[in-house]
Amino acid sequence: MTINATASILLLLYELVAEEQGVPAATLGGTIQNDILKEYVARGTYIFPPRPLDAADHPTSFAYCRENLPSWNTISISGYHIREAGSTAVQEIAFTLANGIAYVDAAVKAGLAGRTSSPPRLSFLLERP
Repeated sequence: MTINATASILLLLYELVAEEQGVPAATLGGTIQNDILKEYVARGTYIFPPRPLDAADHPTSFAYCRENLPSWNTISISGYHIREAGSTAVQEIAFTLANGIAYVDAAVKAGLAGRTSSPPRLSFLLERP
């Protein structure tokens, strides 16, 4: 699902449809983009005003998916859009990794990653040269 601000809402609706069809949530696999920092950096189409670290919103979806949808990628960190917005390939990688680090840092601060717990499931979307 390549959507960001409403990713958690659509994920819940997807889960509810699966439940109605008798498919256990724990068996669902997939990815939501859910990359608010990319929206701010590359597209300017963010729905929420930027704060010092918008990544702080993500631990909630990270925790929910870890508990209920263990095969779900909770975020797809997108360098593709950064490149499409005019960055070089090196800048695309740098900004994408920096955003990924911000999300993982937010998860660590929320107690969702570290020595006693697994990190959130991440995926990356980069442009092919």
